[in-house]
Amino acid sequence: MHYLYFVKVEKDEATSSREAIDRAQSILDEENFTASEGYWGGGKCDWYVMGGRWSGELSGLSIKGDFHDEVLKLVRSKDGSREDFGWVSVSDRKKYADEIQKLWLALGGKNANPYARNSHKLDGSDDDAVILSAELIGALKKKWPDDTEYYDSEAFEEKNLTALSTEDIGHWLVAVDCHN
Repeated sequence: MHYLYFVKVEKDEATSSREAIDRAQSILDEENFTASEGYWGGGKCDWYVMGGRWSGELSGLSIKGDFHDEVLKLVRSKDGSREDFGWVSVSDRKKYADEIQKLWLALGGKNANPYARNSHKLDGSDDDAVILSAELIGALKKKWPDDTEYYDSEAFEEKNLTALSTEDIGHWLVAVDCHN
């Protein structure tokens, strides 16, 4: 099972999103995120990738509505004979790629939409790390109010996203796709 996780990287540890992603990956490796020692003891997950299935989600926090539902509506409207299994297939993602991207941008998303990304890319995309602002913290808490955790690399502890506060403004937050 895949789940979303975040790593908070101190603002003075990275000057770009790529550096923040690299630092987050180093933190997870140093603390044995997938091994038997370190902060997590028995490991937090089997394996992980930066961004992964959640690549692009941080670029879509300002979206009005539910992008995934809107994409399903778009695909259903284009193909009346389509079997409705509640998700967008790889072939539909390719077939309607231009229209899905236009929808993403029209709803307020930035950069490439989540369906246009490689969820298996180990080092994620540059926009899988963001600098925390008051607006971003509010959007994170609204989108993931329950049980979504982050590792605070300064405090050396896991916290729920709802614990983010104005004290975290200016620090980096990096999305991680974990598998158990």
